[in-house]
Amino acid sequence: MSSTTGVTRDGTGPGNISTMKRLGRRVRSVLLHPQVILAAKAALAAGIAWLLALHVPGVASKYPYYAPLGVVTAMYSTVAGTLKQGLQAIIGLSLGIGLAFIAFLFGDPNPLTIALVVGVGVLLAGVLPRMGAGGHWIPTAGLFVLLLGGATADLYAFGYLLQMLIGVAVGLAVNAFIVPPLYFTAADQHITGHRMDLADQLLEMGEILEKHWPPDDKQWARRHDRLVVASHEMRGAVQYAQSSSKGNLRRRAHPHDLTRDFNYVHALEQVTFQVLNITDVLSDVVWGSREEGSIPDGLAVPLQNGVTAVGQLLKAWTSQQRGVEELLDAESAIAHLSHRLHGMAAGEESILATAAITSSLARITNTVRPMLDTHQGVTR
Repeated sequence: MSSTTGVTRDGTGPGNISTMKRLGRRVRSVLLHPQVILAAKAALAAGIAWLLALHVPGVASKYPYYAPLGVVTAMYSTVAGTLKQGLQAIIGLSLGIGLAFIAFLFGDPNPLTIALVVGVGVLLAGVLPRMGAGGHWIPTAGLFVLLLGGATADLYAFGYLLQMLIGVAVGLAVNAFIVPPLYFTAADQHITGHRMDLADQLLEMGEILEKHWPPDDKQWARRHDRLVVASHEMRGAVQYAQSSSKGNLRRRAHPHDLTRDFNYVHALEQVTFQVLNITDVLSDVVWGSREEGSIPDGLAVPLQNGVTAVGQLLKAWTSQQRGVEELLDAESAIAHLSHRLHGMAAGEESILATAAITSSLARITNTVRPMLDTHQGVTR
C-alpha cells in the first residue's frame, strides 16, 4: 500500500515517477537523434566491412583497413547521399590511381612526380564540380599509390580500390536496409514554424497599430534578416526530405506528398516577401524621414484590422487545409480598408504607406486562396 504522502512501498512517489518519465523521454530523444543513428550504423558497417575485408582472396587481403575507410567515406544521412558520396569517392580514387601511373612514367617517386600528382590532382578536383567530396581523393589516392605502392604499385592500387569498393557497398547496404532515414517530419516542422513566425510578425504589428502607436520597441522591425534565413531553411528542409526519400525502402510504408510541401514552400516564400514589405513600410513610417510615410488617423483602425486578420489567417492556415473562415474574414477586412482608402484618395492626407501595406495584405490572401480553393471550394 502507498502511504498518505503518496509514496509507494518501493519509495517512488508521483514526483519521482514524473522525473523518470522525463528522463526516459530525453534518453529516447537522444538515442533516436539522426546523428546518433547514423553513427551507430556507420560503426556497424565499419565492423562488417573489416570482417569481409579479411576474407577477400588475393593481394587485396593485405589491405583490409581500406574497407572501413570506404564506409566512413560514403556514409551519409540519406541513402541517396550515401550512394552519391560513395560513387564520387570511387571515381576520385580511380582518377588518382591513373594519375599516379602517369607519374611513374617520369621515374620513381621524387619531388617532380609528387608535385605532378598533387598539382594535377588538386586542379582536377577543382575543375570537376560534380566530384563533390570525392574530389579530394584524386590527389590523396595518387599520393598513396605513388609513395606506398613501390615495386608492386599495380597490386597495391587494385587492393586499395577493391577494399574501398567493399566499404562503400557495405555502407550503402547498411544505410539502405537498417532504418533508412526519412525527414518528412522535419520538413513539416520547418513549414509550420515559418508560417507561425510570419503570423506572429503580422499579429505583433497589428497589436502595435492598435495599442502602442508609435512603437518604442524596435524588436519587430529587426526580424527582417531572421525571416529571410528561416525562409531559406524551410526550402532546404523540404529539399532534404525529398533527397531522403530517394532509394529509401521505407518510402512506400510512409507516404508523403512532397509536391504539396513544395507548393506550400513556394506560397510561403511569396507571403514572406509581402510580410517583409509590410515590416519595411511600417519601419519607415515610424523611423523614416519621409513625410508621405504617415498613416492618416481615419485609416489606422481599418489598417490594424486588416493586418491582424491576415495574421490570424496565417495562424490558422495549415497543410490540412484549415483557415477558410479566417481567409474570408481577412478578405473582408482588406475590402473595407480598400474602400476607406478610395474614399480618402481625393483628400489632402497621404495614403502611400497605407496603400502599400494594403496591397501586400491583398497579395497574401491571393496567395493563400488558391491553396484552399483546390481542396475546399472556397467561395467569395
